Amino acid sequence: YAAAEGYYAETLSLEPGNLSALSGQAHLDALHGRFSAAEEKYLEALRVDSASRSLWFSLSEIRRGVGNSEGALEAFESGLECVDLDHII
Repeated sequence: YAAAEGYYAETLSLEPGNLSALSGQAHLDALHGRFSAAEEKYLEALRVDSASRSLWFSLSEIRRGVGNSEGALEAFESGLECVDLDHII
């Protein structure tokens, strides 16, 4: 994981809003138990792409995992709002 963290850090230093690097770093932070850092990275990624259902879901999982049920529900509902139901019905 150290190599991946290095690549993400380098990418973010060159392109701070890189969505792949932000979400990848958040995922690695979560794997290492750095839940506050993961939450911050997911929030930063959502500032780049607020319509990403997967980012909202990941944020909800982080919040649920640390016992923030209200925050988890809020993030999950935000992700649901991104779903275009017109093409499903």
